[in-house]
Amino acid sequence: MAAPAPLSVRGVHDALDSSELAYTTIMTVLDRLARKRILLRERDGKAWLYRVVGSARSFWQETSSRRSARTGST
Repeated sequence: MAAPAPLSVRGVHDALDSSELAYTTIMTVLDRLARKRILLRERDGKAWLYRVVGSARSFWQETSSRRSARTGST
């Protein structure tokens, strides 16, 4: 299966189809995920495009390892 195409903040907002989430909230979350290297961010003119770094499985494995490292559990 091919990786999904990168999306702008507007693209993510539209894909979520939720009037409850503000555009700026989605922009902030995407920015934070990019800083944590969960998403990759690239410029497209004035907009940023975001795409996932790896698979959902690798995301959850990495999240679990970080949590275990912080708490000292295995």
